[in-house]
Amino acid sequence: MPSKADVLNAFLSKGITPLGPVVANPEQENAFMVFLARAYDSNGSEQPSERMIRSVEKMLKDQRINISIAFIDEKAASLDKAISAMLMDKFQHAVKGSVVAFDNGLALVSVELTDQASDEDKGVIEAETTELLGYLGATKASFVFSNSLELPTATAILGRVRKAAPVSVEELAERLAKAGFEEPTEAWLNRILDRWRKKGLVYRRPDKRYILTLKGLNAAGTRRNRNSPDVSRALAMNRLD
Repeated sequence: MPSKADVLNAFLSKGITPLGPVVANPEQENAFMVFLARAYDSNGSEQPSERMIRSVEKMLKDQRINISIAFIDEKAASLDKAISAMLMDKFQHAVKGSVVAFDNGLALVSVELTDQASDEDKGVIEAETTELLGYLGATKASFVFSNSLELPTATAILGRVRKAAPVSVEELAERLAKAGFEEPTEAWLNRILDRWRKKGLVYRRPDKRYILTLKGLNAAGTRRNRNSPDVSRALAMNRLD
């Protein structure tokens, strides 16, 4: 299952360093958002170049990873700094960092939250940031909130199905969140489980609860000791998607 680290490393391998964290979109399969600084060299050419960006997009597409890119023009850097300073000053307990992309009056704000951030914090952050953006000339603002947690891996999902079976999608999402993963949406989990059902890894009972098949048990592992082929299973998991 692709991760934020996979996306970040693809950009870094081409000499492109994204601004802020890579943002995962659990509503769309294998989808991520990346913020890039757009600068200009002495000849007026854009940096990073379209050719460099296309090479990264192709690399990720070959891995079945979908990305959308938001550019922050150097001319809008002062706006980004103003928003970041305001958020870090007023919401130190809730905000780790932020990135603002601004184009033709439209603003896209990515806010990385701390573990202490609440839903109420999100509402206040959105309201106060929208107000400040209005003073700075933005006519519309959209927000993406994220945290440092990763979406659950294939190993984590199959492991929890094995331990909790028979388990519903709702219960599985709750167990993954308690284990410290970013809480996945039920739509995202349903797509994953349906794909594995077609591959014969899981079985969906008439009551819509899932159990592992023999093939799934072999993939997830039925015990843990020093003789268990954990490395082999981990490598196999990367091929499930």
